[in-house]
Amino acid sequence: NKGPQLKEEDVKILQEWIETKKYYIIEVDDLDLIFFLCECDFNVEKAKKRIIGTTVFRSRARIFQDLDVKSDNLKVAMETILLSHIQPKDRDSCDMMIFLRILAKDAKQIDISNLIKVMLMYVYLVFRGLEPPVNHVIIVDLEVVTLAHLTALDLRTLRELSCFYNHFYFGTLSQIHFINTGPWIDQLLSLLKSTMGRGFSEKICVHRDANNLHEFISLEHLPKELGGNFLSFQQMHEAMKELLERHADELLNKYKMQSSEILQIESSYSEPDLFGLDGTFKQLEVD
Repeated sequence: NKGPQLKEEDVKILQEWIETKKYYIIEVDDLDLIFFLCECDFNVEKAKKRIIGTTVFRSRARIFQDLDVKSDNLKVAMETILLSHIQPKDRDSCDMMIFLRILAKDAKQIDISNLIKVMLMYVYLVFRGLEPPVNHVIIVDLEVVTLAHLTALDLRTLRELSCFYNHFYFGTLSQIHFINTGPWIDQLLSLLKSTMGRGFSEKICVHRDANNLHEFISLEHLPKELGGNFLSFQQMHEAMKELLERHADELLNKYKMQSSEILQIESSYSEPDLFGLDGTFKQLEVD
């Protein structure tokens, strides 16, 4: 069931429109178009603008460059983060939960740009298996994080992530739970509020430990190290890497540009507009 507002003819209109344009990302399939329509309230013209805006953004943003899971840089990044999707205790509250745990105890091992690339690719693959819009909760385990780790958070990368979240994110993020936090949490919250925006920061819930996770995750889906009967962190990490490696070619092709004509569009927008520092994509024109 794709939803009562989704029309097959709207998907066809977008398919035909894309065929006449060269400034789009290759491998835009029907499911991608359904996500675009869903995020644009099933308005075809808004979906066209979003497709163009997404293409321009991905052509400029560093977090969407060099997305080769087989590359040495991303192989290293995959060893510094654990991602897993788990079922919530109450399916009425959200469709799924994404569990994220920082693994690198040494802050020097963290490359935040590559870490975010891994996260976005993983979320993309998981979302494709669910009906849009995907209402989800993110749980971030910060047990090994120290104040030194915060120095890896560069402003440019956070601005890019903010632009992506506020303009081009597929899905409905209802809450973010930071668990096992340290005395540096106020600095992190302040940084996220200034870069990601108030709307994002208001979704954050802070937990000093992980003792109350059982309130919204059943024991059968809670990781073993957190007192549950689910997979261990190591097993979850291996499953994450296997998923990304299995779809490596698909992910690489997904973000390749189809034509150099994208440069003609890029020239119309300044970088501050692109990353939401002085404006947004509201000025995009579509024919």
